[in-house]
Amino acid sequence: FSKILQKFFDSEMEDYKKDAGAKTPDYDNLQRKAANKVYDFSLKDVITEVDRDADRRYNYVVDKVAYSEATGEPFYQSSPMEDEWGVPNSNAEEHETNEGILQWIKKASEEPDAAQ
Repeated sequence: FSKILQKFFDSEMEDYKKDAGAKTPDYDNLQRKAANKVYDFSLKDVITEVDRDADRRYNYVVDKVAYSEATGEPFYQSSPMEDEWGVPNSNAEEHETNEGILQWIKKASEEPDAAQ
């Protein structure tokens, strides 16, 4: 029984020596790093332009959209940005389909209630 206990204590001693070599984390390192930094909160003479006109236009359109949704009326697209659409046109069948779509768009744009 003493030999078994001796083996157990020897293996525990080896584990203890391995663990002693392992470094414990420095929990206060982050506080020390933050304490070393010096922040400059002084005022600086910088002029920042704010486009109030764009804010007014945006708020105007938001109100108009909310009103349109409340009354159930459609509302126009307010962004001046245009989308680019890629259309495949690599063979005769695709070309005919595209020509048909263009003819349909032209006919639809000639309707009296078409959007401008």
